[in-house]
Amino acid sequence: MEIQNFMKERGYTQTDLAKMLNTSVQNVNKWVNGGGVPSYEFCQRLLQIGMSVEDLFGVQVESSSPSKIEPITTAEFIDILKETLDNSLDGIKARIKPNKNP
Repeated sequence: MEIQNFMKERGYTQTDLAKMLNTSVQNVNKWVNGGGVPSYEFCQRLLQIGMSVEDLFGVQVESSSPSKIEPITTAEFIDILKETLDNSLDGIKARIKPNKNP
């Protein structure tokens, strides 16, 4: 969690953040120093006051650009499903084929 960086960027003190989140300075101090993590409720509040998901959870979120996936028709879906099942059945049959050489 990058709470300390968030506070520094915004010019917040631990006291400021505690007041904004309606929690104790001790809680904020724990989060900043790695002695604990905020509960789900406080994570929501941090996001509401402008902390990014990336900073809050320490992950990179992929761009939210529109997907390039084209919709398919029901008939196309059924064809794809049938082909997938047929391929699966062929693989299963090959595995359970009795050995002709005793």
